[in-house]
Amino acid sequence: MSSKNKDLFSFEFNQDPYPTFKNLRENEPIHLAKMKNGQYTWVVTKYEDATRVETLEARGYTKHTWYMYSGSIELDDSIPNPLFPQGFMVRPINSNDLEQKVNIMGGSAGLTAPMMEVYQRLMSSPTYKQELDLVIVDEEDQIVGFANVWHDTANNIANIEPFGTAPSHRRKGLATNLLYECMHRLRKMGISKLYINHGGLWTLDPEPDDAMRVYIKVGFQLLGNMFVWYKVCECS
Repeated sequence: MSSKNKDLFSFEFNQDPYPTFKNLRENEPIHLAKMKNGQYTWVVTKYEDATRVETLEARGYTKHTWYMYSGSIELDDSIPNPLFPQGFMVRPINSNDLEQKVNIMGGSAGLTAPMMEVYQRLMSSPTYKQELDLVIVDEEDQIVGFANVWHDTANNIANIEPFGTAPSHRRKGLATNLLYECMHRLRKMGISKLYINHGGLWTLDPEPDDAMRVYIKVGFQLLGNMFVWYKVCECS
């Protein structure tokens, strides 16, 4: 597995973390990852795996308070119809939107905003569909929210990543209704299950953040939490 595939801070990882976690669990369950500050402190593993937890603890690793949430929802006929506030609508992205979307992603999804060439590379992925690259626009056709939906045709399931709204447009019902919109579009395609991930969570936080409140509200069920384990090392 290349070092690029183990970069837990890359845009590609945030877009689809499953291949990285799968490779780490199978090939390197105890992994020393490089932080942005140059230190080597993080270990990725599956917390529910008792044997690996015992191994980590025996080697002096500690479970971090940081974790990533994974959830899923069945796409049945109980999903409410989207009802956006007046002046807002959803449509697929077009070529004129790219620069605006790239600029808004960092602040609205908790990601490092990707460079244009990175996003264009994402769009060239064989699983990318422009009709599932959705944006919320206001009356002036300015992007205030987005959702990239990925369809796994082999298993007929879907994943949303990245997903977010501009900080100035939160708590207006936009994110909730964007998820409902995605779900209805996927149901029309015959897809029965939708998955979502959310990183940057902390066990010390007393309340769910805005994104988690939305996921809980629309009915996502917990699949599992992927924790970071760490040990401060002197690395040359």
